[in-house]
Amino acid sequence: MFREFWNSLNFWKRVKLVFIMILSVLVLIFAFQNWVLGELRLVFIRVNIPVTLLIAITFFIGYSLALISNFKKVDEKEKEIRKLKVKIEDLQKSSTKNS
Repeated sequence: MFREFWNSLNFWKRVKLVFIMILSVLVLIFAFQNWVLGELRLVFIRVNIPVTLLIAITFFIGYSLALISNFKKVDEKEKEIRKLKVKIEDLQKSSTKNS
């Protein structure tokens, strides 16, 4: 089954798959080596949490914030595109009337 899947991939997809597998192994090694409890101090709370988990939580929070800010930019661009489409339609209608 895996051989069929492997043969169906082109060269760059194979390279990508091997790269992802190697990166996954490295991430697991990093996670196990850094599974040391560290103290997290919030305003009034102190929590002992594994360093790897803290890094993962921080990563996902940062990624989520980046996605949210990107959605705002995309929404603004979509509004601008809608306005420009209306302008184009108006210009096309006025040019057909003048012809």
